Amino acid sequence: MLLLLLTTLRIVLIVVLLAVAVAGVVYFVRLRRRRPVATVAEEVPGVAGDESFEARIPEYAATIRQWFDTHPYFNQAFKLTDVQAVVPLNRTYLSRIFNEGLGESFSDYVRDRRMAEAMRLLTDEPDTPIADIAEHCGFASHSSFHRAFVRFTGMKPGDYRSGNKPA
Repeated sequence: MLLLLLTTLRIVLIVVLLAVAVAGVVYFVRLRRRRPVATVAEEVPGVAGDESFEARIPEYAATIRQWFDTHPYFNQAFKLTDVQAVVPLNRTYLSRIFNEGLGESFSDYVRDRRMAEAMRLLTDEPDTPIADIAEHCGFASHSSFHRAFVRFTGMKPGDYRSGNKPA
């Protein structure tokens, strides 16, 4: 008799726990459905309710330009989400800032700055090996730098260096 009573209590306890779990799931599902769709002003930190993201693109672009002056892109692993260190927005907004506020895609913007530095170093530091310049400018290898440089300038890094010797 005692064994039957204990078994019945276990079954009742299991049923109650399952009912509580189901009720909790239903509550959270309904809670999420009632949540209003967030506006840009709510999603973007520091944006007032009447000031749109689009209105702040020039400000964000200026902040990114200034940060790029510190050359964070010389890191080989540099990626779009690293920009969140200065402009804490999601990838979609960051991409729009580059395209609309800076006039080119993130990858083009980074490539152009890396190439400008590489061209400067090739000219100003003729004794520095090209592989060292490639590494300094954030390229993963000498060969990837070489390919990118030829695509960017139309000439090999060594030929560029030879044709642009300091006076």
